[in-house]
Amino acid sequence: MHSAEQGAVLPLVDSHCHAWDYWPYDPPVPDPMTRGKIEQLIWEMDQSGVASACVVAANIELNPDNNCYVADAVARYPDRLHHIAHIDCAWEATYNAPGAADRLARLCDTFDPVGVTRYFDAKVDDWILSDEGLAFFAVAQKRRLLMSISAGPAWHGRIVEIARRFPEMPILLHHIGAFHADGMTRDAAFAAMLPAITQPSVHVKISGFHYGAELFWDFPQHDTIAFVERLFDAVGARRMCWGSDYPVGRRDRGFTYPQTIECIRHHCVFLPAEDVPLVLGGTLDQLLRSREKPL
Repeated sequence: MHSAEQGAVLPLVDSHCHAWDYWPYDPPVPDPMTRGKIEQLIWEMDQSGVASACVVAANIELNPDNNCYVADAVARYPDRLHHIAHIDCAWEATYNAPGAADRLARLCDTFDPVGVTRYFDAKVDDWILSDEGLAFFAVAQKRRLLMSISAGPAWHGRIVEIARRFPEMPILLHHIGAFHADGMTRDAAFAAMLPAITQPSVHVKISGFHYGAELFWDFPQHDTIAFVERLFDAVGARRMCWGSDYPVGRRDRGFTYPQTIECIRHHCVFLPAEDVPLVLGGTLDQLLRSREKPL
């Protein structure tokens, strides 16, 4: 990507946000019919100058048809939103069930998403490398999908194998690779993640800073930023994609949409100035555009 070096203005592109027809989380809120709406997201994007966003669908709590809701939003805002469709997540009966490749093909025929998301269970299993799993990822690569994965470091050894077998399928790991998961120390988590994040097709969403922070409310979560710096030292900015995790950060964390941007722009002081636009959207914009090119 030479545009950054040539001084071109790169767009801000959000790698990870959500929208729901009905607010899915406890504790109850006084405005459940509007708090998670797509119009709230578009408003936040407009205030912060964000060009477009990948909306990660999640069929959770009173939103069993979130894929439909997000697809409808993309149809209304085609230049602003990209659908990352939900499929076979850990809380569903279809998780690891036979026929995943066929379900993925049908999903793509129905919604034509730019990518899909799969939330893996905390317990590591071998489905990802089974015939069923490999067929699923083969369809994803053929359909030119971004593969958005929620899985902690214990899963990353298997993700290495998927990245090697399907090198044309970009993989984006949720929330700094979920380094806080699996009960590992930060050193152990980093060691487990390193083989995966050094694969050329693997990218890390720099989102959800509060999840891994010792004091989740203490913006800008300097301990999480220190972990992001380790990732930067290992793979550089071109594998890092900012994400807001909006509106989840509002749930009980109190983080605003602009704060998620400023974590990158002003608090990740280790980032060279020329790399900040790559993290804030340049790299993801290139990944999205690459879907339009022949393999």
